[in-house]
Amino acid sequence: MSRAVNYSRSVDAKWKALREADAALHEELRAAYPKDALVTVVHYRGEFIGTVVGHDYYDPRVRVLNHKSGKVGKWAYSQVELVGSSSTGGGDA
Repeated sequence: MSRAVNYSRSVDAKWKALREADAALHEELRAAYPKDALVTVVHYRGEFIGTVVGHDYYDPRVRVLNHKSGKVGKWAYSQVELVGSSSTGGGDA
């Protein structure tokens, strides 16, 4: 890739840091919500049980198969809880 002589090295460094942080976030999401994990999704209309089928590449969302409807939806990580985990909301201490 060719670069202009006076391109901003600061912007380049920040871009690389952003990409690294994004990769770390998605790795953490994959570890916290592994594929095939049984989860409860809590949303404004209630909640449902489902299975994690993937993770969204562009947003910190979890793709969940709803066991009742058979539909797959993307849900914010804050709406997804592993079945059997405590619901105290503490997360990492």
